[in-house]
Amino acid sequence: MNRTHRMLVAAAALAAVVHGGDAKAVLMVDGTVEPIGGGAFHYALTVDNDTADELAIITLDAPFGDPLIGASLTGPPGFVTSYDDVLGFLDLLADTAFFLPGSVVGPFEFDSLTGIGDGFFTTVMAITTLGDLVDGEIRLTPAQAAVAEPALPALLLTGLLPLLAVPRRGRAHHRN
Repeated sequence: MNRTHRMLVAAAALAAVVHGGDAKAVLMVDGTVEPIGGGAFHYALTVDNDTADELAIITLDAPFGDPLIGASLTGPPGFVTSYDDVLGFLDLLADTAFFLPGSVVGPFEFDSLTGIGDGFFTTVMAITTLGDLVDGEIRLTPAQAAVAEPALPALLLTGLLPLLAVPRRGRAHHRN
């Protein structure tokens, strides 16, 4: 983690202590979680800034030492992402684009060995560009896999059989 990022994390911690109970729950992080095999999960998050302020940094609690998060963490253009595997923070930072009031930003994506209900990715806080602390909520849902209709292949096959038979009769008729 670079020095600037450590300073931002320290500022966020200081703001949490100073502002304590003044936080407003108007920040929502929505995400889907999909198993990708081998005990790993893929996360896709969006940030809904329903505050009156522009947000500079959004921090989620994360597991310590997860080897997949740092290697796979990405954000949309204009945003920087960072994972501190020692402190257990996952940060989403405004860079050339912004978490403007009323905006929805995403996806922020990463893989993790931690799934829903493992005790992480449950707490969200943000710092506004003015240095105010904003609490948020995170809502993770399992990704829904597409389920094939069992009768679809049989229906498709019975619909194609008459079409396969027609060309044969046509060819036999032309040979006579």
